[in-house]
Amino acid sequence: MVLFLLVFFSCNPSKPPPREFFIPRDELVEILVDMHMVRLVQTTPQYKDLARDYDSIDIYSNIFRKHNTTQQAFDSMIIYYSRTPKDLITIYDEVIMKLTMLNDSLMPDDYE
Repeated sequence: MVLFLLVFFSCNPSKPPPREFFIPRDELVEILVDMHMVRLVQTTPQYKDLARDYDSIDIYSNIFRKHNTTQQAFDSMIIYYSRTPKDLITIYDEVIMKLTMLNDSLMPDDYE
């Protein structure tokens, strides 16, 4: 019981992760966009053969390297923002907007 109380009171929802695990919000949006793009490639039938060449367990490591961060930092930020769902919704609104813009830019003009 004492351990639970210590853990409960040490979790401050407004306190961001330590500096080494902090990812700026704009960068977090870009990471999430990249992650969703990778998942799209993995699940799209015409690209499945390309995705087969990569280890599915470690699929995001290239994204973390590209953004100069780690899985631990990403997880810390997701936990931090999930304590304030309004912020997480706002972040995902940006992710959806960017993915929609990417999708629109890839559509042929005669498709519309």
